[in-house]
Amino acid sequence: VMQKLRSTQGQTGPGGFKCVRLCKHNPTCKAVAEETLNYCSMNPFLHPTGWEEPPSGLVTYHANYAANEAKIDKLKKAGVWDAWSTEEKKCIVKDPQSQLLTVDADEER
Repeated sequence: VMQKLRSTQGQTGPGGFKCVRLCKHNPTCKAVAEETLNYCSMNPFLHPTGWEEPPSGLVTYHANYAANEAKIDKLKKAGVWDAWSTEEKKCIVKDPQSQLLTVDADEER
């Protein structure tokens, strides 16, 4: 995907990025900020997607490859079902055994 975006060399249309800057690495070329895509991949052990056995210490979890009740079951298994507290406006740990990290709503990750 990144190569396809870069291949447009800044032309208008789908993509349109002249350069790519992966996290803290140097950009692939010299261009103004508007023509440079800043991109950081997410650590798959902190942000797993659809894992049947989610790792402990996760920050986010996307219960993909499931639908309806199966999605809810995955979220419960990961310890994140009903983790958001509307009163406290943050994620809370419902299961004290879970190692789910708590993150305030305005905290960046």
